[in-house]
Amino acid sequence: MIFNPRFCKFGKGFNLSAFIKDNIIHIYYFNNGILKKELTVINNKYDLNKTNLELSYDEVIPINDNYLLTRIEKNLGIIKNEK
Repeated sequence: MIFNPRFCKFGKGFNLSAFIKDNIIHIYYFNNGILKKELTVINNKYDLNKTNLELSYDEVIPINDNYLLTRIEKNLGIIKNEK
């Protein structure tokens, strides 16, 4: 885990899901809708992209690069991951 005062403004939430692709950690978490953050790690340097993707789901779990499993209360769905 990365501990740094720079990430104290990352955001509060729960139902955290994360996956790594091309030195980027894609993080989805819930706080009045799903938020997406991206943490880029290159040559021991890191950058947090604070651009939020707000989705009206309770939870998002990445299946692969193309699809996400979504949950609203007890209902599940699969959506295409739009880039």
